[in-house]
Amino acid sequence: MQEKKLAEQALNESGMLQEVAAMQLDGRNKACVGLIADLEKAMKDDAISSVIVIVQDVPTKIDIYAWAKRKNHRVLNETPFDGVFKIEVLK
Repeated sequence: MQEKKLAEQALNESGMLQEVAAMQLDGRNKACVGLIADLEKAMKDDAISSVIVIVQDVPTKIDIYAWAKRKNHRVLNETPFDGVFKIEVLK
């Protein structure tokens, strides 16, 4: 599993720029169950505000969306990139 923490800036609820931490999980060639477990663990980290998950197939992508909805997280965006999907899940 490849994990990478990224620093980003985003607008907070009051419209002020703030630095947020994102983590990237590479789920290519990984079983969906293990990827969901890694995603759940990452979202429990208080320092992480979003996780970018890289998946290569549609069933896993659908499972990420379903998990996010069930856990009251929000899928911020999805970007097709070089034969994979990059899905950003926000707390």
